[in-house]
Amino acid sequence: MRTSYRDIALLACCQALLLVNNAGLIAMNGLIGYALVADKAYATLGVTTFVLGSALATMPASLWMAKVGRKRGFMTGSLMAIVGSAICALGLWLASFSLYCIGTAIIGIYTAFGLQYRFAATEVAAPDFKAKAISLVLAGGIAGGFLGPESSNWAKDLLPVPFLGSFLVLSAIALVAFAVQSLVRVPSPSAAERDGGGRSLAEIVRQPVFVVAALAGALGYGVMNLLMTATPLAMSFCAHPYSAAAFVIEGHVVGMYAPGFVTGTLIKRFGALHTIIAGSLLMAACVAFALSGNEVGNSGLRWCCLA
Repeated sequence: MRTSYRDIALLACCQALLLVNNAGLIAMNGLIGYALVADKAYATLGVTTFVLGSALATMPASLWMAKVGRKRGFMTGSLMAIVGSAICALGLWLASFSLYCIGTAIIGIYTAFGLQYRFAATEVAAPDFKAKAISLVLAGGIAGGFLGPESSNWAKDLLPVPFLGSFLVLSAIALVAFAVQSLVRVPSPSAAERDGGGRSLAEIVRQPVFVVAALAGALGYGVMNLLMTATPLAMSFCAHPYSAAAFVIEGHVVGMYAPGFVTGTLIKRFGALHTIIAGSLLMAACVAFALSGNEVGNSGLRWCCLA
């Protein structure tokens, strides 16, 4: 099989557009919740529904793509983002926190589909280029990390209701993603591949290596969501403008994806377990530094926690 550089480039663009949506949403989510909900303890509930929407839709998204193909599956995800962003905008217009949380849950479905971009890249790459294809697609997240918070900051005050314009922009970006996805060509699996069987899920989850990987992933994503959710609120309480919070989220997302250029090499040289341990120690050090002060720099260096 020959590598389709065209489709890898398109998938990288899709990844960038996904991160524009996600990073922009996370940057403003807590502040919106704090403004909408009476009990401020629930200010970040919109992030919870976003993550739950993604988690619950992951398996159905995979099954749907197995039935209709990668392209139509990805386009389905973008439609969910358009609908979800519109519902969030309506929730802001009506000052309805419940409606807003429904919208973020639907946007989470878009993420469930978008997590498959890296796997689609391996399906259009030659065997010796698969690892590189994954890295190139994930690198698209760097552009999204910059553009997402910046777009939400730029559109924040376009309309009378704060952040209403931001969600209309996110809906438009999802429409662009829909158009890009329509150009992607990922071959469907052959009959032999579909009937090839494989290990059962129960057999896979019983492996110690799976348990370690799952726990590491849970820790990493848990800290990621905590930092990205709490940072805009914390910076607001410390009298920093939203533009500063958006800048910090940009750095955080770039820190998540930029190391993808070297982590494969590190894993190959030192092993996956040692790399995970090094990342956990780095994360702990960055959290300690972030807690040492209230300046923008203290929050800004948290970007490397998940590197």
